[in-house]
Amino acid sequence: MPPIAADGNGGRLNVNADSAASSIATAVNASQLLFITDVNGIYVNNEIIREMNEEKIEELIQSGVIYGGMVPKVKAALSSLKGNIKEVVIAGACGERTTSEGFIDGTTIVKTS
Repeated sequence: MPPIAADGNGGRLNVNADSAASSIATAVNASQLLFITDVNGIYVNNEIIREMNEEKIEELIQSGVIYGGMVPKVKAALSSLKGNIKEVVIAGACGERTTSEGFIDGTTIVKTS
């Protein structure tokens, strides 16, 4: 079920969950944002990339390596890095590797500057 918001007239709007999460995390001055999804991170040549920066993400979007539903997710991640957020983690809801916090290890996107 998608996140729903209301416009000024009470009409319902379907909101992109990643964009909403990015905006909320930025508004509350979070230092980290975690996206849980159906894949364990960003893959290049069938291998998960553990850490990327903004420049590499843009390069992979332009080359078509990052495509489909991952594009809005990484664009929301990049948008959130313009605020106080220092890193965004894209992790899968199921998998074998877990972090000390109990989340599945995924791809960390770090702020370039």
